[in-house]
Amino acid sequence: MRGKDEILLGPAERLRAEALDGFAPAVAWRETLESPARRVRTAWLARPRIALLVASRGSRRSAELRGADAAIGAPRQAGLGGRDAARPNTQAP
Repeated sequence: MRGKDEILLGPAERLRAEALDGFAPAVAWRETLESPARRVRTAWLARPRIALLVASRGSRRSAELRGADAAIGAPRQAGLGGRDAARPNTQAP
């Protein structure tokens, strides 16, 4: 291990992997966004001490990237493409 970061990245990756176990994008794009967020929240609530240490840290490992892929794919699933899919919505609903 190379220090504190390496020590924290292991539990962060395990928590995210547990949360996303069995996740698959839904038919509806909103559910594709909501499901991983709720799963991660549930996992962190179950282990609040670990969550406190790792919630704001990016692991750049496979479980985290799976969640990011789902978040990036949802706007495309909703029919947006290219720059529109990546552009933040600045208008209030």
